[in-house]
Amino acid sequence: MTAPTAMPLLTKEDEQRLFGFPQTEDGIIRFCTLDDDDLRWVMSHRGAGNRLGFALQLCCLRYFGRLLERGEQPPSSILRYLGEQTETLAGNFSGYGRRYETQRRHGKEIAARLGLSKVTSARRNSLIEWIEERAIAAVDAGELVEAYLGECRLRHLIAPSRKHIDRVCRQALLKARREICRRLIAGLPRQNADALENLLCRHSGERVSTLAWLRRAPQAARSGQILEAFERLKIIRSLGIDRHRQDLVPRGRYHLLAEEARRVSVQHFRDMDRERRLATLLVTAIDLEQALLDHGVDLMSRFLANLFNRSEQDHAEGLQSKGKDIDGHLRLHADLVDVLSQARQSGGDAIALIGDKLGWELIIESGANARTLVAGVAGHAFNPLSGLPGKYTSFRGVASPFLQAYSFQGVASSHALLCAVDAIRRRWCHDATPSPDKLPTHFITRRWRRFVFNPQDGSIDPKYYEFCVFDALFSRLRAGDIWIEGSRRYAAFEDGLIAAETWQKLAGQGHHRLAVETDFEAFLVRIQDEMNGRLAELERLAAAGELPDAMIDQSGLRIGRIEGLQDAKEAEPFARRLYSTMPVVRITELLTEVDRWTGFSRNFTHLRTGRPAAEPQTLLSALLADGTNMSLTRMAEASHGFSVRQLAWMADWHLRPETYSSALATIVDAQHRQPLAARFGDMIVASSDGQHFRAGGPAEARSVVNAKYGREPGAAFYTHISGRYAPFHSRLIPASAGETPFVLGGLLDHGGDFDIEINHADTGGVSDHNFGITYLLGYRFAPRIRNLRDRRLYTFKPITTYPTLRPIIDGRINIRLLRETWDDLLRFAASLQNGSIDAATALKRLAAYPEQNRIASALRELGRIVRTLFTIDWILDPGLRRQATEELNKGEGRNNLARAVFHHRLGELRDRTAEAQASRASGLNLLTSAIILWNTVYLDRAIAAATDRKQPIPDHLIRHIAPLGWEHIILTGDYIWSFDPPKTPDGYRLLRDPSQSLLAA
Repeated sequence: MTAPTAMPLLTKEDEQRLFGFPQTEDGIIRFCTLDDDDLRWVMSHRGAGNRLGFALQLCCLRYFGRLLERGEQPPSSILRYLGEQTETLAGNFSGYGRRYETQRRHGKEIAARLGLSKVTSARRNSLIEWIEERAIAAVDAGELVEAYLGECRLRHLIAPSRKHIDRVCRQALLKARREICRRLIAGLPRQNADALENLLCRHSGERVSTLAWLRRAPQAARSGQILEAFERLKIIRSLGIDRHRQDLVPRGRYHLLAEEARRVSVQHFRDMDRERRLATLLVTAIDLEQALLDHGVDLMSRFLANLFNRSEQDHAEGLQSKGKDIDGHLRLHADLVDVLSQARQSGGDAIALIGDKLGWELIIESGANARTLVAGVAGHAFNPLSGLPGKYTSFRGVASPFLQAYSFQGVASSHALLCAVDAIRRRWCHDATPSPDKLPTHFITRRWRRFVFNPQDGSIDPKYYEFCVFDALFSRLRAGDIWIEGSRRYAAFEDGLIAAETWQKLAGQGHHRLAVETDFEAFLVRIQDEMNGRLAELERLAAAGELPDAMIDQSGLRIGRIEGLQDAKEAEPFARRLYSTMPVVRITELLTEVDRWTGFSRNFTHLRTGRPAAEPQTLLSALLADGTNMSLTRMAEASHGFSVRQLAWMADWHLRPETYSSALATIVDAQHRQPLAARFGDMIVASSDGQHFRAGGPAEARSVVNAKYGREPGAAFYTHISGRYAPFHSRLIPASAGETPFVLGGLLDHGGDFDIEINHADTGGVSDHNFGITYLLGYRFAPRIRNLRDRRLYTFKPITTYPTLRPIIDGRINIRLLRETWDDLLRFAASLQNGSIDAATALKRLAAYPEQNRIASALRELGRIVRTLFTIDWILDPGLRRQATEELNKGEGRNNLARAVFHHRLGELRDRTAEAQASRASGLNLLTSAIILWNTVYLDRAIAAATDRKQPIPDHLIRHIAPLGWEHIILTGDYIWSFDPPKTPDGYRLLRDPSQSLLAA
């Protein structure tokens, strides 16, 4: 019986990158060009084969640091290139390859000339010690092998054979894993270790283990489920695990272990050796505590929002129920006014006239009823918050355990609020009611003052005070003024930024990549000159009435309709004709074909081994389930050949945010390389927009309502699409969240081989913060703003400098604020750029900051400058307006395709967790990207075929034929992977006869 073959350490891509010969013409020229001294040395050897082999050995050692291995056959392109230089035929290498002794002699000669030494036993042991230490921080095998080869070059050593490197690095990774486990559990008390092991036992009153129960956190923002979440947090904390143990190992390694721990089942835990099991359980406990901390805050925040919403709904319903009475009183009041007016005009007795016309009994009764309606004006009966005291019991039932479970820290300006939180905690937990005159009140806003303070004597209403404190607490948590130690999402804002000392060093050395000057005075001179010149030009043209399709007068700004979109309508019949020739294809066939073109499935590597999926069709089935919103159970039934267990295992270990991102980048880069895609637009231009999806079933409880989309709960997918129709980024956002914080994420986080320079967005993505931060990072933010006439301009000069523009100018720029905070603004931008802090989280916090926060205020001030310059461009350049509309139309068309693809389960999100919903967003975006690439390839062939039939498509209309059709794609039914249709000699599907109906095809 033969021993099983070990799984290769490196992927094919890593093998080629680290050991393979260059494939491109530029690479061959770079690595295989010989200078005059090289050629003289090569030509001193006898025999054409020897000269060619010697030249190849020289290139291998000089540039790759390794010898040519026995039997290794280099690409013919390299042999031809070296042969041209050495006046040798490439075929002569075959003789050299058979003489290994000659290869060895040549290798020694070249190594001696280059100063390279062979790896001796002593050097090998030293290298092994070095690589074992390096392996502790290595995230994957490719990184480790690359480091090994690099160290050999630094030590002027000839790299050992691949087999040796494979063995050494494999052993180093194994030892590193053991060492990391030892570090994590070193000194762990026995009782803590036993508590961790007990997580694998059945939880009291449940049919599952405690670990499985802890992972199954409640999602609905209802009091019972919120208390369950706090109970889970209490159990995790009772384990007594110090979260700072994660600092004992490199951050990258810890995050990799945490990702793996989230996917390990209880059974797999039991199969591990004790050391590894304890370490993985410890990481799981730390990870769960952080997740439950954030989850509890989210549930509590949603609970409070629901409480306030219900109060407003009760208020509205109360007004509606009293509507008939109010209407009667108003009519009587109008009649009373008419009678009094008649009495005044006639000079008659008003009292008698009222009695005759209306009747005093009716007037007295109406007055009493009216007083009842407006009773308790001090109680604010007509204010939506007036109903909160009736919900106090429900509020107190979850707010008290919340304060027991959480502790807060904050900036100095939040001291009063933190004292108020402590006072409420002491009152609830220890029945220590503080004196009302000692309760902090500085944080109470105008909205709450009329409720908290009694208008008669100024005393504090305790219930309203507590509601006010919690409202302020969650507002400051979102902003970052207050934070929770140990939380991921609600950590201190400063924790995510580059250290001030590090930033000063980067700025001093000029090693930052920001698009502005670090010296504020230099920036100020440049931006003032630009802004003053642009405003002067706008003033001159507006005064002369020469603005293109626009006008500025005393009523403000008016811009005409966007012209030049007629070509898109003219292209429609040509698009229908082309799509009538497109091959009919199953979605499974389409995915398989796109994978054959791009190899995107190889990016879905296993979390632990880093290897691509051994069964690509199983992987694609799991991906298809994500993208079409199908459950894995239904996919197993429809795909005929894959079990639910297989699909679930593939989804758990291969479909992750980073692998989705990598695979998407592969498809996007392929789309950008298509000749037809270049005619659609420019890949440096992009647009972004959100798409709402309803929530149903288990997802309904954790989703929220956005009135913009109706009264049904749901979530949104925010997607960026390039000018070449490549959707290069997608992210799940709560339905109630604004789109503004998510504009920047797609520009920074995509993994494609391209850089966006201009991004268009709709009104929902517009804010002065976005204008400011995109400017610092070198992007041009060019949104289509629906209410542009209401957005005022700003200037450095006095407003009187621009008399014609006076109606649209609001004020002057605060230069002093920008000067004082310039360095902090740049540090914040640099932190976003290098990924130290998530862009959406940071911008949401800045938007939620109170007015006195200087970074938020300064960024808004910078945004006003940039928005003013953009508005001037928008007014003066109709082409910019047209471009924004065209790019946003591409995103809307892509959303229509996404809606068609995401058709299972009525197009509703049904997943319980945000992670599962985010996976749906990633799967849907990758699937639409694959469809767009496939359509682009076959549209190009269809256009060529139309030209051959003497039915050419006008060149100016081709850019308007979008690759977003789906009528020819079979999205439903059984998912079959084995169909092989007729193909052309170059391997593409046959185009359809345009006279043939789609149904017949």
